[in-house]
Amino acid sequence: MNHAAIQRVIAACQITDIYQRGLRVEVAPAFEATRPPAASEIQFRIQADTIERRQYEGDGEPVAALRFNTELGVRLVEPAAVEGEGAILAEIVVQYAAESRLRTECPEGDALKEFHQHNVTFHLWPYFRELVQEMCNRHRLPLIVLPMYSPLKGAEAEELAAGEAAPS
Repeated sequence: MNHAAIQRVIAACQITDIYQRGLRVEVAPAFEATRPPAASEIQFRIQADTIERRQYEGDGEPVAALRFNTELGVRLVEPAAVEGEGAILAEIVVQYAAESRLRTECPEGDALKEFHQHNVTFHLWPYFRELVQEMCNRHRLPLIVLPMYSPLKGAEAEELAAGEAAPS
């Protein structure tokens, strides 16, 4: 992760709005809400999709903006099941848009992609956690409590803890 590049994007962008653009909840026909499985496993998916450049009128002047489209998903699967028929008990997938106003010229390329993958997803995660718990309740699924989101893994997390890396 290129922390310096992400910091340049953070300086240029201000997230102004987050909203859902789509939601899909599927429960397998074999799943019985009154007799949930004794054990199940959870799989996560984070997909930083597209970044759209936008422009709109604000107080009589054009305002440059970005829309970050992101898809987040979680599956409840049978333990030790192989991908295939009957393995998925339930799946929740949501598409979010995060609107960001540009304060200054924004870096392009990898810096913007890394910002999308790490920073935008970090801001979406609490909305996703709440949605997953609400959908579990509405569909009588076993409660899925998502962990806190941490974009840093392995050596990067250790460097940050030791004070050797800049936070994103």
